[in-house]
Amino acid sequence: MSDAILRFSIVRQHLPAEFRDSVLVESWSNDTWVNDELVLRVCWRGDRERLLREHELLVALPVSVPHAFVVGSGRIADLTWMLLRRIQGERLDLVWPSLSIDARRDAVVGLGNALSNLHDWAPPTNIRKMLLHP
Repeated sequence: MSDAILRFSIVRQHLPAEFRDSVLVESWSNDTWVNDELVLRVCWRGDRERLLREHELLVALPVSVPHAFVVGSGRIADLTWMLLRRIQGERLDLVWPSLSIDARRDAVVGLGNALSNLHDWAPPTNIRKMLLHP
């Protein structure tokens, strides 16, 4: 049994939602499992608190900043995990070459709007403290 499968089996029993028919996908920093509806990220190395901080940040973001909905997160022994609703779509960096000029313009405008909304947002004090002093 691989280490990723072992970590998945430990975390899976503590999830707040059913998580079946998932596959392990490429990730640079976590074990990441996906199915049609959900994404499970399991942190097992480095700063294990980062997923818990990310959960707090995501729930604090305004709806004007597109982001994933957090179903839950937690800690089990030396692992942390976060379960998110999966956002359907394709990675922009992979589809960019096949996009029309109009589709590229729409993508850039959408990213610009999201960034503008993010820059207009003032994080609550607890989030600022959490990010400045992890």
